[in-house]
Amino acid sequence: MLPRQLFVAVIALLLSGCTGWAAESRLIPVAERDPAGLAGTYKQDDDRAVFAPGPDGLVRVTDPAGTQPGGDLAFALLREEVPEPGPLAEAIAAEAGEPDVGVPDRFYLMEIPGTIDDGKTRYFYGIVRIAFSPDGSADEVTQFAVVCSKAAGKLAARSDGKLCVFDDYADLRAAALAWYDDPRMALDTSTLLREDEEAAGPEPF
Repeated sequence: MLPRQLFVAVIALLLSGCTGWAAESRLIPVAERDPAGLAGTYKQDDDRAVFAPGPDGLVRVTDPAGTQPGGDLAFALLREEVPEPGPLAEAIAAEAGEPDVGVPDRFYLMEIPGTIDDGKTRYFYGIVRIAFSPDGSADEVTQFAVVCSKAAGKLAARSDGKLCVFDDYADLRAAALAWYDDPRMALDTSTLLREDEEAAGPEPF
């Protein structure tokens, strides 16, 4: 089984059962790590997570209620994507006579430490899309689950049931980029919202 004792706000990234992508050591190198603008409290339904920059480009996630263990996550940038502007943004841009290109969303490969039945630490992977505010802070984090597909299995060092086990970052990144290019990518998603943004609501005119 994949770990269910991981902090509840990142459990959604992990699939139920022994499925997904994993490694026996951290594969995202220090030079590739990006804190991804994550800082503060994020909410998913009634669950909350506190993110803060950690050492060596890691991101520390903790449970503010203290009921779940924290962990050090790693993120590696995959792609940037300019979001489609909403009707209000389009109207404001038209009034100003300037195109509204918006702040690009970013897709990241995410690395989560965890344990399996033998008690040894493993590293599990998923993909997240982060939407940013103009100040560069992360406002919304959408997590995508990944599966050990035939394409991913060809890049992995080995397969363990429905788990693709990687031992090389280049191969892992290639699998993540192939996932991104697949139009069927959104198999399972879960979204975290920055709590202060949610509480504040829209800015007044």
